[in-house]
Amino acid sequence: ATSDVNTVHAASSGAPLLGAEFFQAVRQGAIFINTARGSVVDEEALLQAIDDKQLRVGVDVYAGEPSEPDAEFASPVALHTDTVATHHVGASTSQAQDAVGAVLVEVIASFSSSGTADTMVV
Repeated sequence: ATSDVNTVHAASSGAPLLGAEFFQAVRQGAIFINTARGSVVDEEALLQAIDDKQLRVGVDVYAGEPSEPDAEFASPVALHTDTVATHHVGASTSQAQDAVGAVLVEVIASFSSSGTADTMVV
């Protein structure tokens, strides 16, 4: 419970590797980043930790990501106000590609006008 930042770099094993026990041990206010696979994390436990531990989260992978290019997708983790979420470019849905392009434009515009990027995990 002393790490300021926890990142996930693991292949999917079918069942989540990180669940309630892991998140209970995470330091209050820590940063959690998952760019591995959505199925590696128990998203219910992550959502609980965001609320209980004021965890700051950055993700670009989610449980149940669509495999079809035209599929629509919504995630409770991505929609949480304390999460910086981007579409996983590897998902390659039309929605993901459009969203990545839109966020990129927002980041560039924000940085151009203020010198900061609003979508960074801080």
